[in-house]
Amino acid sequence: MLLIGVPAAFSPACSSQVPGYIHHRGRPICFFADPTGRFTKMLDMEFDGSALFGGKRSKRYAIIVEQGKVKSIAVEPDNTGVNATLAEKVLGPVRK
Repeated sequence: MLLIGVPAAFSPACSSQVPGYIHHRGRPICFFADPTGRFTKMLDMEFDGSALFGGKRSKRYAIIVEQGKVKSIAVEPDNTGVNATLAEKVLGPVRK
C-alpha cells in the first residue's frame, strides 16, 4: 500500500507529483480526502500552513506499507516541495 499526503490538492506542485505515481503503479489508485485532518494528525503529518494555504495542512509525504508494516517514509523537508516524494525516488525508476 502507498499512502501519499499532499498539502493542497490541484495545486501546481500536486499536479506535477501525482501523475508520476499513476504512471508508475499500473493499477487502480484510490484517492481519499481528510477534510477534518484527523488522519493527518494521527500520522503526525500536520503543519501550520496558514501563510500559504490559510490553515493547517498535511505535509507532503509518501509512506510505503507492506504486510501491515511501514517499510519507508519520505517527507518533504519544507512540507510542500516536490523532491523527496517524487514517484521515481519513492518507488524507483519506471520499468518499461
